[in-house]
Formats: sequence, structure tokens, C-alpha cells
Amino acid sequence: MPEATDQIDQPDDVSRRREPIDATLLRIVVVFRIVGMVWLTTMAIVVLIGRDDQLDVALVVSAIVVAVVWTPVTAVVAYQRPAYLSTPAWLVVDVALAMWTALVPALAHSSIFFSGGYPISAAFIVAFSFGFPTTIVASALIAISSAGAFTDEPSPRMLEIFALNLIAPSVVAWTFRVLRRNDRLRLEAEEALSRERAERIRSQEREDLAGHLHDSVLQTLALVQQNSRDPQEVVRLSRLQERELRSWLRGMSPYAEAETLAVALEIACTEIESERGATIELVTIGDRALNDDLRALVQASREAMLNAAKFASGSTVYVVAESESDQTRITVRDRGPGFSEDDIDPDRRGVRESIVGRIERRGGTVQIRPSAGGGTEVEMTISEATT
Repeated sequence: MPEATDQIDQPDDVSRRREPIDATLLRIVVVFRIVGMVWLTTMAIVVLIGRDDQLDVALVVSAIVVAVVWTPVTAVVAYQRPAYLSTPAWLVVDVALAMWTALVPALAHSSIFFSGGYPISAAFIVAFSFGFPTTIVASALIAISSAGAFTDEPSPRMLEIFALNLIAPSVVAWTFRVLRRNDRLRLEAEEALSRERAERIRSQEREDLAGHLHDSVLQTLALVQQNSRDPQEVVRLSRLQERELRSWLRGMSPYAEAETLAVALEIACTEIESERGATIELVTIGDRALNDDLRALVQASREAMLNAAKFASGSTVYVVAESESDQTRITVRDRGPGFSEDDIDPDRRGVRESIVGRIERRGGTVQIRPSAGGGTEVEMTISEATT
């Protein structure tokens, strides 16, 4: 039986699963929120240690509490129910808390802007969940809240924080959009490649099936016709073909028990001698473990032997198998009338499909030429890169 095709994701399966890039982006925004929490907490503690008489300690502590409590909530939601990050309720609550932490330094009468990077982490989550336009609005609100922390007249520090909270989320949102678009294009390319690969495998299976039908069933039917006057021979051929077909349908190759190229070729030679009463001389130079490519090479060689026994009746068929470090070559030579590949009719599938097509589908080459001493020589080669 032809080999089963590999399991390939269909387009519907790909669209249903979560895109890998989203999982990476989600980790990024969660990690940045954790960094923002540590940043805010550290600076707030510094402010508390060096506080002056006007500092509202309760408000500073409230900012710490918001960051320390809401950050684990964000992490749990992100990994347990990530879709919730894209709801309006989350958007409103998260941005509102970020604006609060940005305003606390001014409300607490702190001379240091200790909110750090925590407010901007909310804009990053908006960039992940809602996209570019919503991020612009959210980052503008957070930037205004951050600037409001400076109650004095505008200063370079205020402008720096305002620009950071406005521009950085916009750049991140644009980057996320580009990454998602590229990832979508990658997934589409993988889907197209999977479809092409599946079609190629199906096409190869059809060709292998056609080759097997020609090598086995059609050849046996031809023998049955030639021996129609001999009932015992017809029965023998029918039983032989029945056993072979049953084994093939169960996925058992005639060479399933063979472990090396030499053993598989011995089995093929014995089969042809038994079916055709031909004499086949096999010479093997080197040997190697059998794999799918070499099995195809053996099957093509068997077809070449069968043709030689059929058209060079009475003459010995010579088979030489050479296993080198970089390639395996099998040559089948007979002393029949001889022909070249150009002499093959286009509608004759035996040589074109069972020999040439079978080898070329495995990346090998076939040369068919008249032999110097009369007859035909078929040379089939598969390289080590293929096997």
C-alpha cells in the first residue's frame, strides 16, 4: 500500500489555533508590566525614605498597592483568559489605574516623578489588544496624566515624560501590527506550502500505484494470456498475483523483510527467474541498508529485468549493483534486439513510469542506451543526498 501522507495542518486548523506571534507579544507586555511595577515600587520607596513634610504618604502607598496588586491580576488574566484583555471593561479599568499612578506624584506633593514605567505598561497592553488607533487615544490620556504630575511651569523633564508616554506606545503598536502582518504572511506561505506538499505526495502515490499496477497486475495478465492453454500455469500465476496484491494492500512490500540492497535484489532476481524462466546474473559491489529510495531503485531494476527477460528471450540478463559512498548505481544489461529511450512510444508507461518516472521522483537519473555488444543497457542512479 502506498505510504500514508504526513499529517498536514489544513487552513481551517491553522486559523483556529492561536498565532504563535501573539503568544510572544503577550509575554512581552506582561514582562514589561512586571518591570513597571518594580520600577514604580522602587522609586516610591525612595520617595518615602527621603520624604518631606508635605508628602502625602497614603497616596504614595496607594500607588504601590495598585501596582503590586494589579500586576499579578494582569499576569493571571493574560495566561488564563487572554481574550479578556481585549474587552472594553479591561480597557477602561486598566487605563484608569495607569492614569491614577501617573497623577499620584502630583497629588502626593512629591518632588520626584516616581510612577516610572508603570503607566506606559497599560498603553502597551492596549497596543497588544486593540491595535494602533486605540493605542493613540490611551497613550495620549496617560501622557497628559503624566504631564499633570508637574504642577510647576513646564520643564524639560515634564516634556521628556510626556513624549515618552505618548510616542513609545505608538511605536510599539505599529511594531506589533507589522509583526502580526508578517506572521500572517508566514502562516499563509506555510499553508500554501502544505497544500503543495500534500498534492505532491498524492501525485507521487498515484504514480506509485500506476507503477505497481503495471509492474505486477498488467504483467501477470499478459502472462496469463500467453499461457491460456496451460490451466496449471494460469492458476499458479493467479495465486502468485493474489498473494502479492494482498501483501501490497496490507502495506507489506515484497522486500519488507530485506534489510540490505543486495538481499532485495536477490529477491527481485528470484521472482523474475521464477515468473519468466529467465537466467539472471547478479553482481553486487558494496552494499547498504535499504530505505524507501533504494526500494524504489530495486522496483525499477525489477521492471528493467522483467523487460529484458521478456524482449531478450533466451539470453542471460546481467545485473550489476554498485554502492559507493555518494551514490548507488544499478545497471541491467541484456543481449536482446536493443533500443534507446528515444525509441519508446509516448503511450508506453512501462519504461517511462515504472523505471524512469520512479527513479526521477526520488531525485535519481536513468540512462537507457544500446549495449556495445548488442542488446540494451539500463543504468539507474540515486545519489547519497537523496538516500
